[in-house]
Amino acid sequence: MFRMKMLFLSSLLLAGLFITSCSSSEDPQSSGESFVSLKVQTDADFQSRIVDESGYSDLNNYTVQLLKDGEVQADWVWKYTDIPSSIKVSAGNYQLKAFCGEDSPASTKSMYVEGVSETLNVTGAEEGIQTLSVVCKPVCAKLIVTFAEDMGTYFSDYSVTIKTQALGEETFVWGKNDTDPVYLKVNDKESVSIKINLVKLSDGTSSEIDKVYELSPKQAMTLKLAPVVTQDEGQLGITINIDETTNDHEMDITVPGEWK
Repeated sequence: MFRMKMLFLSSLLLAGLFITSCSSSEDPQSSGESFVSLKVQTDADFQSRIVDESGYSDLNNYTVQLLKDGEVQADWVWKYTDIPSSIKVSAGNYQLKAFCGEDSPASTKSMYVEGVSETLNVTGAEEGIQTLSVVCKPVCAKLIVTFAEDMGTYFSDYSVTIKTQALGEETFVWGKNDTDPVYLKVNDKESVSIKINLVKLSDGTSSEIDKVYELSPKQAMTLKLAPVVTQDEGQLGITINIDETTNDHEMDITVPGEWK
């Protein structure tokens, strides 16, 4: 009788272990796992009537990544159209990142648009599907430099040197024959250094004009340079015309030195 009771208790114990094993394999919460859905939006419109960057509003052009503890996971990188409706993840800290364009301090090829979500802590005890959301925005300003056609009448060479915090010790040089816009990675209301380099045609003497302009992400500015001969002793100067949105601001800058 005693032996039969022991066999009965052993059978109950084995059945309990079997049920527990099945439960842990089917319930993601018991193994520290949960489900996360991913949501991506864009806000890529520039604050300027002169800029058309509509292609960056198309989510199909974006790459999406799910980061765990700050690291990109090889299996969690998708084109926007391939994002799964939800994904099973283990316990940890997660961020959603989406981007489009070239991530560079200064680029003439493309604008860089990026979004990184707040950190979501997954413990495995959550019920339902948690959502990671991100809004992608430009992290750069757009700068265009134009030279008047008669610059070559007075200068053998001319260029603009641009310096931002993101460039560090490097600079971006806009040459006299350049025409493509440059997208500059900047902070909000960053002071951007602009140096106008001029070489006088008549005697080869060179001069520089240093200016500082405030630029923020999503902002566009056109810097228009043209020579001007002042009536006062016929000195040679440069007119700088700035077009940020709908307003033009003109400044006459006299080139240092005897430029008669």
